[in-house]
Amino acid sequence: MSYWIGTLCFVAVQIIVTLCINLFSKRSSKGLPHILAITSVVQCWFMWTIVYLAHKNPLVQPAGGH
Repeated sequence: MSYWIGTLCFVAVQIIVTLCINLFSKRSSKGLPHILAITSVVQCWFMWTIVYLAHKNPLVQPAGGH
């Protein structure tokens, strides 16, 4: 999976979560759920990015053969 495809998946998740908040949340209490959703998706994306880049360029090379 390409880095940009994974990033687009997280953007799609954020759009879906934002739509769900807008549809199912009360009008007066939409600020905090939006902040929490944005923060959680960005943090998950950031962790995914770190792991993805660590796999693309490992610091410790795997041992070859037995």
